[in-house]
Amino acid sequence: MQNIIECPLNFDSLPVEWEKLPLPELYRGSLQAAVAILPSFFNGADAINDEEVVDFTQNGGWQKINNLLPLLQRKGNWFYLILEHWIEPLEKFADHLKVRKPEAAAVISVWAREWENLYQEYGAAIAAANLI
Repeated sequence: MQNIIECPLNFDSLPVEWEKLPLPELYRGSLQAAVAILPSFFNGADAINDEEVVDFTQNGGWQKINNLLPLLQRKGNWFYLILEHWIEPLEKFADHLKVRKPEAAAVISVWAREWENLYQEYGAAIAAANLI
């Protein structure tokens, strides 16, 4: 989460291609890995510091991920496979967090639904492309 929050990008003005991000290749790789593995991090929800999640939420971490997803999507089908494993851990974590940090849990739930829709749309597009 810290890699995403501290990334020196202007997330509101990203290039069309991942490779054109104005970051060194190593940093791009690190950022891609952070985005890819973040939901699996939530599988160990009991060990997560609630304040770190609140800080990530308040600093626009979920929006930053959302802004990066179209770039990652253009990189290929790995994105679809990764996204498939995002939804459930995020939903479970949000449910787990509801009692302690309801505002952060609500934000995470909204993004989980948003990305579930993206996953469904992308899956339908892949299926349609394979049928043609």
